[in-house]
Amino acid sequence: MMVRLACSTVHKSLGKTYSVPTSITKNHFEQNSENINKILNSFYRQILDQICRWYPEEYEMLGLLANNDKQGYIALSEEFPELSNHLQWYGLVNSNSIAIPSMLEEIRRHVKNEDKKKNLQNQKVKTADLSIEEKRARIGHLRNSCEDRMKKLIKRSLKMKYGSENWGKSLIDHQKSYDKLKLQGISADDILGKRLYLKDIKSIFDNEWSSFQGIQNARKEIAVQKSEFLQFIDQLDQHRIDAHAGDMDDVSFGILIMIGSKVVKLLDELLAD
Repeated sequence: MMVRLACSTVHKSLGKTYSVPTSITKNHFEQNSENINKILNSFYRQILDQICRWYPEEYEMLGLLANNDKQGYIALSEEFPELSNHLQWYGLVNSNSIAIPSMLEEIRRHVKNEDKKKNLQNQKVKTADLSIEEKRARIGHLRNSCEDRMKKLIKRSLKMKYGSENWGKSLIDHQKSYDKLKLQGISADDILGKRLYLKDIKSIFDNEWSSFQGIQNARKEIAVQKSEFLQFIDQLDQHRIDAHAGDMDDVSFGILIMIGSKVVKLLDELLAD
């Protein structure tokens, strides 16, 4: 089926009128490879969904190969040869490597998404029995941890951009909590420490994002895009103890804690000497 879909794409690219028979070269396929992969990717996802659901052990082995852990795959193959044989019968693995090269990225993406689902489910289980007070305490601790680190990163980044004498002006320019005129003459460190709240911090990151490119250019496991980072700050602000006295559902709470853990690791790496 995969071959027929690929050939059909090449056939359509030739137009309605061409001599029959006609010669198809490797170049024809290479020119259409992007369109072919787009069509096949949806079928790759269907295949991986089924393997993940019905054959979790084989799925795990496929993920090892896709993420270049060939030794791990070989070790499991030697211990459970029926699993590797199953993958070979499906035509997914050949000589300890992924048999369909264009499927490699989709396998990696699928495995990553499944890992996220598992982590979220595990987080949900861990937080399901927490009381309102315990949730508030966890969010409060996360908020304080992130806020302190964000302020340090703001100071470091803005000083690099505007200099040690002028970086405080940006704190005032993007201020949301105070009348900007009343902040004139107050030291930058005083504003940063006592007059900068989460909505101000969000405003600074939003308007000065070019100074914080390390957030989205960090290593893949912890990198955060601008929209996700700003949304996370919003969530911290909206779920302050003094802002929301009510309970927070377990799913939202789990997501906030999970993203927060990643943000703390990210900020720690950026602030490390």
